[in-house]
Amino acid sequence: AILGPRGPKSVHSWERDPPGPAGPLRVRFYRDANLEPSPPAICFFHGGGWVIGDLDTHDGPCRVLAARSGAVVMSVDYRLAPEAPYPAAVEDCLAAYAWLSEHAGELGVDAGAIGKRPPPWPDHRRHDQRHPAHEAHELSPARVDVVPVGSHPGAPYAVA
Repeated sequence: AILGPRGPKSVHSWERDPPGPAGPLRVRFYRDANLEPSPPAICFFHGGGWVIGDLDTHDGPCRVLAARSGAVVMSVDYRLAPEAPYPAAVEDCLAAYAWLSEHAGELGVDAGAIGKRPPPWPDHRRHDQRHPAHEAHELSPARVDVVPVGSHPGAPYAVA
């Protein structure tokens, strides 16, 4: 991993390919072996200004986050610019977050601990074209925190 060591050995990972707006997305899950049943989930969007980074560059930080947070971490490999211009990355992140919310039960995470507020970026589409994730957040009783994972400029953010 480019951003640090592999992380704790107690954290195992696996990948899934949920549907995205331009085809399947790639996401990687991280779960510490010592987690209690039905933990909360963190949807992690790597840093890089929407133009660099991927699942492998942020593997180490995600493993550490999973080991220290008491949550399952889902890292999203979204499309990058300039090959996929704005708003492609945002749409991928919204789709991944909605998928996580919809599949919480089968993933073994607490559906009530995934999101309430919309993600921290504006949805510039017309109101009648809003992404389903926005409606899901508005109906969910859970709480969302958007937190930086690191102190350097361009640090990734996690939605918890």
